[in-house]
Amino acid sequence: MPHKAPLSGKLVENGLPGILTHLHRIKASGTLSISREGVTKDLYLKNGEIIFASSNYEGDRLGEVLLKAGKISVKQFETASKVISQTKKRLGGILVELGYLKPKDLFWGVKYQVREIVASLFDLTDGSYEFLPGEIPPGEVITLHMSTANLIMDGVKRIDDWTRISRGIPPMEAVLRPTSDPLKLYQDVDVSQEEKKILGLFDGKRTIKEVITYSNIGDFEALKSIYAFFSIGMLEEGEEKHKKKQRIASPAEGPAIDKTAIEKAYFDAKTQNHYELLGLDSEASQGEIEESYQKLARLYHPDGQFRPGMEKLSGELGELFSKVSEAYAILSDDSRRWEYDLSLATIMTDKGLGTKKKKPKDAAKAKEAFTQGIESFRKKDFESAAVFFKEAVRLDAVNALYYSNLALALLQRPHREAEAEEAMLTAVELEPKNAEHRANLGLLYQKAGIREKAKEAFEAALGLDPKNPKALRGLGKK
Repeated sequence: MPHKAPLSGKLVENGLPGILTHLHRIKASGTLSISREGVTKDLYLKNGEIIFASSNYEGDRLGEVLLKAGKISVKQFETASKVISQTKKRLGGILVELGYLKPKDLFWGVKYQVREIVASLFDLTDGSYEFLPGEIPPGEVITLHMSTANLIMDGVKRIDDWTRISRGIPPMEAVLRPTSDPLKLYQDVDVSQEEKKILGLFDGKRTIKEVITYSNIGDFEALKSIYAFFSIGMLEEGEEKHKKKQRIASPAEGPAIDKTAIEKAYFDAKTQNHYELLGLDSEASQGEIEESYQKLARLYHPDGQFRPGMEKLSGELGELFSKVSEAYAILSDDSRRWEYDLSLATIMTDKGLGTKKKKPKDAAKAKEAFTQGIESFRKKDFESAAVFFKEAVRLDAVNALYYSNLALALLQRPHREAEAEEAMLTAVELEPKNAEHRANLGLLYQKAGIREKAKEAFEAALGLDPKNPKALRGLGKK
């Protein structure tokens, strides 16, 4: 494991991954301040997890981040800035009030801003840091639930210095092995197929040098992956004999499960709460939660079912594994579990009162906004079209046509695929027997290069309307 890092010092002496991992391991709460040439960036930690970040560098402000991500236009930013100067309100709130962003888009933007601030720190080759333990000022931060391991992985990928990387891991002749701690092995971290292969090459016998040689992705890229895995604790030093003495099954040794069972679990998970997903009741003990999580994490880990014939279900397995991990993260934390239980009680109360079904706020104004959106779309002013369609959705959240057209408008803008997919899936959910929505979903996946999902959507559209022209063209039948 990486060595213990002091709570203050120079970055050149103690790499940021090691600092963050040490603070995570000791479950520290407080503020980690990193400064260089007048720029200070603060990372706020609670029980070792990064929950927020701030910066005095103008390029890290929320408005600039949203602009770079394509979430708002320059015109929208300028309009919001004028309102801020008059009202002194926060930018995020103004953007939502003006209809430029949905609350969930704003939440995404804040998380994206934090990720960018954290990732930018990995570019630093010098500078000083200091960790100040204690309570975090409640008025200065928004608590975000983010994976510190993921933030470290993303940051390491930005490092472009062999010396910096090699200093952060044991010597090239050292033997590493996957951790025997399932909570570290199954932590919430996005890993590419190439990185999974590298992790799998560590068998407790091969040296770091040998793994790099066998990786076939380039020595430096392999070294960065090893550095990241070692930093977050997924790889640790040890010999084969230790591995036999204290051994937890690796993902590749997960119990087999057939396709039908995976498909059923995937379908059921869409409507299950966290307790139902883990097969528990709301009175489950922490021990029962832990036991269920470990069992399901092994069962659904994509690498655990890596065998012929299962390739097409990797997406479903990945989503199931992610849902199980999220359920465990919330239910294993007493305060988050309490909040979740409270939200479940609220939902059940709403159902009992018959308030689940939404009603239009103003159907007439929604239709007017939709008409303006169609006009802008025809003029190929897709940014304005998206704004009008968003307003239509806000005023009438049960009209599938509004969601479908919003998705099509967003699809014409850069970096909006995920938002477009969400809108189109909502349209499909509202009108599951509408072939046009299914066909539009196919077009969305086709443009994103997700061929298998595109094919499924087109085929579903033809199942509802065998003559649907979009679906026929999508499948090359017309």
